[in-house]
Amino acid sequence: EKWKKRMAEVEKAEPKGGIDKDKKVLILFKDAGAPALKKPNARISADKPFRVVIQHLRKTLQISNAETLYLFINGTFQPNPDELVADLYKCFNTGGKLIVNYSYEPTWG
Repeated sequence: EKWKKRMAEVEKAEPKGGIDKDKKVLILFKDAGAPALKKPNARISADKPFRVVIQHLRKTLQISNAETLYLFINGTFQPNPDELVADLYKCFNTGGKLIVNYSYEPTWG
């Protein structure tokens, strides 16, 4: 009984993945050569281009457009900034989340 109650609490606290009713995608940011984020999850509108994800991360890290920042999907490739978040999610989601690794150095690719 205690275990079931605890599992229900964990499920409520954990962000849900997928494209939600507001048409937003859960993005999980993972550092790979840049400071870790205090809040590594963000919800971004599915109909927005990937450049919105880049802008969100730059703002969160407090870095300018002149500073280099590399973003990779699932640690494998750099998406085109014009690619839609929904399309990237449909093709590359992991456990209901779009995993975006970020670094100041070209770690992958």
